[in-house]
Amino acid sequence: AARTRQTPQQEQQLAYIDFLYRTTRIPSRPPIGLAAQIENADRAALRRFYDAWYRPENLTVLVTGDVAPAGVEALIRKHFTSLTARGQPRPAPDIGKVPSLAAPAVAIYPRPTAGAQISCIQIMDRPAVRTTWGDQLKGLQINTAIEILRTRLARLAETPGHVIHQALSAQEIDFRHFRRLSLSVAAAPANVAPAVALLEQEIRRACESGFTPPEIARQQDILRRHFQSIAATFPAAPTALVADSDVEH
Repeated sequence: AARTRQTPQQEQQLAYIDFLYRTTRIPSRPPIGLAAQIENADRAALRRFYDAWYRPENLTVLVTGDVAPAGVEALIRKHFTSLTARGQPRPAPDIGKVPSLAAPAVAIYPRPTAGAQISCIQIMDRPAVRTTWGDQLKGLQINTAIEILRTRLARLAETPGHVIHQALSAQEIDFRHFRRLSLSVAAAPANVAPAVALLEQEIRRACESGFTPPEIARQQDILRRHFQSIAATFPAAPTALVADSDVEH
């Protein structure tokens, strides 16, 4: 396990997480644990940890399939209601915050055997409680803007001989506490400088000039078809539940 954690890919991933979340507890809490913690762990400490955190109030039961909800709920209550906690609960640790930056922060991770990828990333706090519709709408607008930008860049990437050959976007929930938005382009190592300039240029153009009506209409149509697909997939689910789940993701 220790050798696995020391691979170049793992070291780069850890450095990436440290760069994005260095003001939080996340870099010092990798899911697999630190070598010193694993090597020095004892049974009593592990039992205390298990009893403190693996508790009925933290349990989520997921049921999928063509089932009768009332009957499944009765079975869950029958088999799980008797569960009791075996230790005292612990307060949730303060994971920390990612501060707002006055200027962009830059990190470079060499990949000698691969092409170059240039990414612009924004980290935002993910509220612990349900946000307002206004907050959800703002998030949807940001996601839409990123997708339109990706489409613009992807069209350039399709041009033969262009400095970039791929455009990517991502909208992820990291560690349950943060929302990560990213816009990336891939290029040959010799084209890193023009690729960086292009990415900055397209982001600046979007911020200063916005998007065209056809671009917005196209994205509205994509979102409309996406929502229709989600609703068709879960026809029996409450409308509010489907909408909340879809906007969140």
